[in-house]
Amino acid sequence: MELLKIRDYKGIFYIKDDQVSVDKDGYVVPPKRFKRPYKLFFRVTKQIQGKRLNRKRTLEFEPSTSLNIAAMAALEKMIELKKRIGTDEDRRAIDKERKKPISLNQAFDRYMLSKTNIKASTKKDYINFYDVHIRSQIGYKYLGEVDLYDLQTIVDNIRLDGLSERTALKVKQVLSPVFKYYKKLRLVKVNPAELLSFKKLNNEVEITLTDDEKKRLFEAIRSYPVEPFRGVFIFLSTGRRVQEVLSLRWSDLNIEEGYYIVRKENSKVSKEQIYPLTIELLEALPGERDSGWVFHAVNDKSKPLNIGTLRRHWNNLLKMAKIKRLRMHDLRHILGNTLVSQGFTLEDVKALLGHTDIKTTQRYAKAEVESKRKALEAYKKMFE
Repeated sequence: MELLKIRDYKGIFYIKDDQVSVDKDGYVVPPKRFKRPYKLFFRVTKQIQGKRLNRKRTLEFEPSTSLNIAAMAALEKMIELKKRIGTDEDRRAIDKERKKPISLNQAFDRYMLSKTNIKASTKKDYINFYDVHIRSQIGYKYLGEVDLYDLQTIVDNIRLDGLSERTALKVKQVLSPVFKYYKKLRLVKVNPAELLSFKKLNNEVEITLTDDEKKRLFEAIRSYPVEPFRGVFIFLSTGRRVQEVLSLRWSDLNIEEGYYIVRKENSKVSKEQIYPLTIELLEALPGERDSGWVFHAVNDKSKPLNIGTLRRHWNNLLKMAKIKRLRMHDLRHILGNTLVSQGFTLEDVKALLGHTDIKTTQRYAKAEVESKRKALEAYKKMFE
């Protein structure tokens, strides 16, 4: 294999493929965006008691991972390997080197690489937010130099741009765990993100649709003429989140037993959940069934349905129903409000909307599905 040098990362090499080129100094020049996975390589050599230890590692990265982030991850792996095969003196020297001041950008990138218990979608969301609002503004500063004034300035700029208080609150959500992590490593003394102040958020959602508007809405959903969008809207009307529906695979459906599973990686609560497959949902399923996505992209079965395309069809549906403004997510609130007003307990509604943990063993699945099926059927009859 041919190895290419990576600028600023001594000892880390790119395994040559047709995705990259080389500059005049012999360093790899990555594309703006990788199209396929790629590999990095490093070697650790150590002389101990006359014996030469030689360890090699090859790491593969997804095309969505930038070369800089991948090289940083490889460097961390190389350092850990050096510590394992080195002497106590070597380990102390490595620890001392790692405690040198780092920038906020380096700290954030290393933290996101090290966290394997964060959902991929959440991690991507945090990285995008950081890149847009933080990286170029204060990311160059040493981690220990970032203070409350810096972070409050970011928050104030978000408000001045006309963005919501929820978006401003995300500064704390994204950065507080990073500072907390490096505080444990004694690289910072305080967590300035914990000191940020925000306006109180009103999480109550009021849906002002009349009963007549609700009937028109559900009639439009059932009669929407374009598939697979009609099927998606029917699933959404049973209280599912958009991402939960779009991420469904045929392997998540147990048609014989009459239920389907939302896997924990696709669930907002990061726990597996189970829901009933009613007759209406079964009829809403596409006729073409395989091992892939239940609702795949119109022109590419290997990809899930695009949410931007789905929103355009949702706007068309609202025109059919003669409703001026309503979010797809509001279908969950309509379901919850209506069931509570009809006498169902909050526990019933919480279970149906996925606000509580749900055990998915076969032993308890049937009773749980039947309870939710009755709630859904009573809800749907109101609009028939």
